Amino acid sequence: MMKKHNLYLLVFSLIGTGCAMNLEIDGPYGTPYQENRALNMISGGYEEEQIDKGVYKIRYLGNAFTSPEKTLSFWRKRASELCQAKGYEENFEHSKITKSATYVGTIYFDSTFEWPQVVGIAKCNSTNS
Repeated sequence: MMKKHNLYLLVFSLIGTGCAMNLEIDGPYGTPYQENRALNMISGGYEEEQIDKGVYKIRYLGNAFTSPEKTLSFWRKRASELCQAKGYEENFEHSKITKSATYVGTIYFDSTFEWPQVVGIAKCNSTNS
């Protein structure tokens, strides 16, 4: 019985430590600049689709620890890369995706997170793209 009690103390101590972590926006847990692939769907990233010559639909998804400003900054970085630094016209919109996570076990958590995203069109100034 004493071992089981010690195990519970250890688990609750670790949970308490995790809750006390400083999870600041745009800190180390924010979305880095990256492509959004199946393996990093939790952290987000960019996706694009070329819809015409020199015209791209770009989506950048941040995670719960990424600010809308950082998400827009990464969207613009991707647009600049796609347009090969020739400049572009932009038309985008900010929004948030709400994700819920429920963990069931000996401890129950029900959490809802808002993930910022920017979706828009980048039209390159030169159609030589």
